[in-house]
Order: sequence, then C-alpha cells, then structure tokens
Amino acid sequence: VHIHIYTYICIYMYIFIFIYIYIFIFIYMYGNIFFLCIYTYI
Repeated sequence: VHIHIYTYICIYMYIFIFIYIYIFIFIYMYGNIFFLCIYTYI
C-alpha cells in the first residue's frame, strides 16, 4: 500500500513538473512575442 501511494506521488510530481515546464516555455515564447510587438510599435 505504501509503495502504491509513493508511486502515485511520483506520478503526480512528474505530471506537475511537466505542466510547469510547458507553462514556463509558453510564458517564455509569449513574452518574446510581446517584446517583439513592443519593439515594432516603438
């Protein structure tokens, strides 16, 4: 039972890390586009 709980914790941690990485990449790409738009307006 403890091994099952630990495997669930590991799976949730992996999913959370992957979601965090995808959100970070999306914010990085969106930030670059935003800065390019600001530079083109200036």
